[in-house]
Amino acid sequence: MHAVVSLLDQSHYEKVEALWSELASRFGLRGIYRTPYPHFSCHVAAGTVDYYHPESWVPHITLAEHDLDAATAGRAVEFLLNRDLYWEVIIDNVALIDDTGTRQELRLRFDLRG
Repeated sequence: MHAVVSLLDQSHYEKVEALWSELASRFGLRGIYRTPYPHFSCHVAAGTVDYYHPESWVPHITLAEHDLDAATAGRAVEFLLNRDLYWEVIIDNVALIDDTGTRQELRLRFDLRG
């Protein structure tokens, strides 16, 4: 699997890491650490599936994945509802994260100028 992402600036990087840590300690959600780079993404390419076509892209910062079930998702969303998650994020890079089969690695990063 490959992911085309934008790595977050230091301030937002730290905010996301703090949220990941809280979600791990409160709800046991540790699956996100498979991709250990806090990032903003529009899509992840897992093959040619309609879900991944540009018309279906939803910009987001992933807070949990892989080990999230319906019951835990409900409790985690309730926990996050009281958080100020209205963030303005400057996108100043494009990066490629590659899944090696055992971990995900940052392969390329291109800084955007303008």
